[in-house]
Amino acid sequence: MKKISLKDKVEYLEKKWQRRVRYSCLHCLDVAFVAVVENINGYVTDEELIESSGNTLKHK
Repeated sequence: MKKISLKDKVEYLEKKWQRRVRYSCLHCLDVAFVAVVENINGYVTDEELIESSGNTLKHK
């Protein structure tokens, strides 16, 4: 799998969620990105990221 930059992940999520993405955990951002790309449930511990997702991500 091609390595995707942090900037590209954030831009993709912002476009998908139609809002600014805030996060404090890089691992959680990776989990969120994979969840959105693969259209699966995403579970993270990052409250800011959950809020940014419009609560489509769930708390782990």
